[in-house]
Amino acid sequence: MAGALDDPAREAPCAEALAFGGGTLPPGAADPRCTVQRGIDTHHRADFRMPRAEVADRAARNRPDLRMRTGVCGPQSVAVCGSTDGTGGQAHALDIAVTHEDAVTARVSVEAFTV
Repeated sequence: MAGALDDPAREAPCAEALAFGGGTLPPGAADPRCTVQRGIDTHHRADFRMPRAEVADRAARNRPDLRMRTGVCGPQSVAVCGSTDGTGGQAHALDIAVTHEDAVTARVSVEAFTV
């Protein structure tokens, strides 16, 4: 039986990957890398760095429906994570994980997918 994501992940434009989840690349974002994987479901992933001090404010302004939390955030060790089932884009769900790399920089990972 074929899996939900049969194709291997491949590079994708970050504008496309983030729009799929209803977002955009933040101003000042650095080192963006984005992928898409398609099968029965579609899965977009965007990873980038941004100023750590701007993460919470950007999330609150642009995604008030996003439930951000600390503590248990899944298998990865992250400072803050959030999820929503209303993306404003084509995706059915959105997960965001924020890792504080140092005192000024955060690595943000955004996953938008259909289910």
